[in-house]
Amino acid sequence: MAITEIEDRKTTGPNTPGEISLQLGRCLKATFQHSVIETLVLLLSVGLVFWLLSASDSFIGTKLALLILNLAILLSHCYQMLRNQRCKDLVLKQLDLAAKDRAKTNRLYDLSILDPLTALHNRRFGEQSLKEAVERAHKTGENLAIVLLDLDYFKEINDQFGHAVGDVALKEFSRSIRKAIRACDTPVRLGGDEFLLVLPECPRDKVTVILQRIGTPAFYHEGIKINVCYSSGNAHYQYGDASETMLARADEQLYAKKAARTTTPPKSPLRLISEPAIKSSTSLEPSWRRS
Repeated sequence: MAITEIEDRKTTGPNTPGEISLQLGRCLKATFQHSVIETLVLLLSVGLVFWLLSASDSFIGTKLALLILNLAILLSHCYQMLRNQRCKDLVLKQLDLAAKDRAKTNRLYDLSILDPLTALHNRRFGEQSLKEAVERAHKTGENLAIVLLDLDYFKEINDQFGHAVGDVALKEFSRSIRKAIRACDTPVRLGGDEFLLVLPECPRDKVTVILQRIGTPAFYHEGIKINVCYSSGNAHYQYGDASETMLARADEQLYAKKAARTTTPPKSPLRLISEPAIKSSTSLEPSWRRS
């Protein structure tokens, strides 16, 4: 077993960062020692050349020795080039391993903070981001807004078409959110069909603009246009607020809107399903739109 591992290492070379660093250190040390020896030999050769220029032609043995010395310097230089190439390969391998480790770390980090279905931030990351935003607003006095979003009639989509289509609705709605918000905003999927937007430095009028940008996302399934509608509730930071109090105000506003909507249901039983798509290029108008 141990002999097999040693043979594998000889054929494949070092594979871990520690082994590569050890080999690189040895290679650089040997290269430095070899460079010192090569420099001393070169100085000796130059000295002999000047001495022979001033000597007579009878020193044939010395001249042969000098020729052999120069050939040795040439071979030593070739060996030095091979050592340098070896060091270069080790450095490149070390960089490649570092890049792979960094990519793996980034993937693990993304898995820890992102929702796997929608690619929005998950609940844990969103709650932490909201706490940090509240603390920052308390210190700086900057505007801070949050928006809670809850899909309307999401259960009907799942019941009518299945959970796979419900997942498509969530993805389509998340895509519209990402297009509507700014780079500094944090979109969060709290779970199910509930979403949270953390909007730093966002005055009241900008919240309305972001909601208008989200609009009413829609997608087609088997020739039927499905509108992804939602209700929203927002809250703005007030001095002394905590993340829980802001969420409570936004949640109260959200469910007040949902309650008002359920008291006056539209005539359509599905409320958000358009007529089946016609094969012609005629555009379809949804039978129900978010008020």
